[in-house]
Amino acid sequence: MTGREVDGDRRGGRGVKEERVAVPSEGLLLPGFLASPEGRARGSILLLHGFPSGSPPEPDDPGYPGLARELAARGWTALALTFRGAHGAPGRFSPAGWLEDASSGLRWLASRAGRAVVVGSSMGGAVGAAAALRNPREVMGLALLASPATLARFATAERAEPFYARALELGLVEPMEGEELADWARGFALLDAVSALRELAGKPVLVLHGTDDDLVPLAAAEELYRAASGPKDLVVLEGAGHRLRREPRALEALFRWLQGLQGGQAPAPS
Repeated sequence: MTGREVDGDRRGGRGVKEERVAVPSEGLLLPGFLASPEGRARGSILLLHGFPSGSPPEPDDPGYPGLARELAARGWTALALTFRGAHGAPGRFSPAGWLEDASSGLRWLASRAGRAVVVGSSMGGAVGAAAALRNPREVMGLALLASPATLARFATAERAEPFYARALELGLVEPMEGEELADWARGFALLDAVSALRELAGKPVLVLHGTDDDLVPLAAAEELYRAASGPKDLVVLEGAGHRLRREPRALEALFRWLQGLQGGQAPAPS
């Protein structure tokens, strides 16, 4: 583990401590980037990325570590976790494995910084919702950015073929067939964000989506919002695409929502 101190952001935020950490999950040590504010934190946040695109990173994109830094400058302890098989992390991608990774990340963060807000993007949103249901005591709230409502429809080898083919192309999995492939695909049944939100009574939920998302339809956000059974907010951004982490309006809505969680009530983002 390594750490260093950096200055606060240009908005006058706090100084930030950065650490590269390793989060254990089913015998794997997953890379994590932990950013913490100087002084007492408002709370903790677990950042969960989506399925890798395979595209090279953009030169000006700070990635999830950049978002963790900004959250820390605003007073939050933030862990950007890398799922197994993704972005150089050990192991192979599987839906059940990612759920275990998110659960491990939640427990790891909660043991160090208290209950966490789960912020999941795209597939990471569905994984995060399922992990929150498994670990409700560790969860303070849930923010879903461009998240699918459910991935359970991919829970057969035939229906999971697009996921499997893309994962194989990107080197995220080894070749599989027969019962091994069928068992791998069954893990998608675990990633049902709608069912998770229905059962997560009392947990504040923010659903963020763009009208121009070309991967996850806006109807998914509306379904997620209807399913949430506690305090909830839906923010739809006109003209925004799928990568909301790169959308300033989405981040500002997220930051405003987070501000209200300290007192237990999330304000409706304007």
